Amino acid sequence: MDDVIVVGVDGSAPARHAARWAGDLAAAEGCGVRLVHGYLHPMSYAVPFGPYPMVEPEAGRAAAALVASAAADLRAAHPDLVVEERVEPSAGGPALVDASAGARLLVVGRRGVGGFAHLLLGSVSSGVAVRAHCSVAVVHEGDAPADPAAPVVVGVDGSAGGAAAARWAARAAHRRGARLELVHAWWASPYVGLTLSDDEAQRAARARADAVLADTLAAVAAELPELAVGVRPVHTLNAAEALIDAGSSAALLVVGPRGHSALTGLLVGSVTQSVLQHAAVPVVVARADPAPPAEPAP
Repeated sequence: MDDVIVVGVDGSAPARHAARWAGDLAAAEGCGVRLVHGYLHPMSYAVPFGPYPMVEPEAGRAAAALVASAAADLRAAHPDLVVEERVEPSAGGPALVDASAGARLLVVGRRGVGGFAHLLLGSVSSGVAVRAHCSVAVVHEGDAPADPAAPVVVGVDGSAGGAAAARWAARAAHRRGARLELVHAWWASPYVGLTLSDDEAQRAARARADAVLADTLAAVAAELPELAVGVRPVHTLNAAEALIDAGSSAALLVVGPRGHSALTGLLVGSVTQSVLQHAAVPVVVARADPAPPAEPAP
């Protein structure tokens, strides 16, 4: 795995903010930054648009200048930071997905260059959040610098995705010297009431929630016994709202790509999509660590 944070840059204000955020994080964690910009020849678009001229080779030079400008900003802010510049002759989304292979983290702005400013989450940001090979942080201009004492908040639900999110969040909190908050939304299914009384159904649902939190807490403690961890069961049908509220003053809000759902074919669940759209803090869609390479056969 490369010890590098990959950042998508496109000249937009959200992307510039994302690059600054990634630079601050990389400087704090002692890793490098790789700035990536993917561009197509402008005439590849049915309706040409983009932050560069309409003809080659000027388009390529302008794309390189865009990345160089972002790199200069990061080097000015963090003189010792290792910053790589990469321009790829492909669409922005695929370029970022390819660049994410082996990276520590991929960082994108919530919305970039495009003609749909009313959208809360841009198409490139949305696409890489579901297809990247590593965990993805989505940030936007409204994200204020985190309070040094702010916790890392993670949503857990007993799924494999929730477990991966908890591991990622625990390690992030440990590196920051921050507290970890485990949040689990629970509700008694109305169908349980067909066989149990309402009180029994509520007690059973709460017991399941407590078990999810206890199991997650035990897994975190096994790896990072010194980490301060809090648990927060939230009685609600709206898991996304519970996470957004719990993470409103967090340094990071961490979610898995998909939790428990009958719609297992979805790359990103509805809760994660809603959190990405509406959270007021940086959101990380965490993925499981890649498996270590297999030992060669004797």
